[in-house]
Amino acid sequence: MRRLSVILLAFSMTPVLGCGDGTTGTVFGDVQWQVQCPRDLAGCSRNGADNDVFDFDGNNGVRAECALTDLDDGNRALSFTVAKPGVSLSVQSAIVSPAGGVIVSPACRLTVTDDSVTYGGRMQGGCGTNAPSDAQPCQLGPIVFEPNGESGPEVRTSILCDNVAAEVDPTRFIRNVRAPNRPNDPAPVRMINCQNF
Repeated sequence: MRRLSVILLAFSMTPVLGCGDGTTGTVFGDVQWQVQCPRDLAGCSRNGADNDVFDFDGNNGVRAECALTDLDDGNRALSFTVAKPGVSLSVQSAIVSPAGGVIVSPACRLTVTDDSVTYGGRMQGGCGTNAPSDAQPCQLGPIVFEPNGESGPEVRTSILCDNVAAEVDPTRFIRNVRAPNRPNDPAPVRMINCQNF
């Protein structure tokens, strides 16, 4: 309820502030995630921090980027990134129908960076509609396009990853991505004002 109240307050002021606040049309990221140790991984000593990006791109050290690309086959490609100092979460080439829904192509890639992964930092893996597996460690929930969102055009989805591997050592440094402190729940994603929506 706190998050809903804050976003409603922030955006209810937009018409008043839009002439001079510099945020009209700026991408807004609303994403909560945590990099977590897999239950059966020996030697993983701590989960990453609880990450909560809830701001406009460029405010308070936040980077929030989101774009939709219309493809020749009639589908749409979604790419987005949210970041703050030391951590980031990015999805590239999540291809769906123009109306949204499930991912229809294996091109989707997720990258997560977390400073709790000693010497690893950046982890990458494929993403898609199916449950996490070795071939596709990240599952994206149905992608929802809401052109008339209360705060502007919205894209919503969720992310659930098992055993995403760090580039530096994909055997020792693997992590899950979940909602903060909820090992069974996917990380919620909401992006507002994506380019080319």
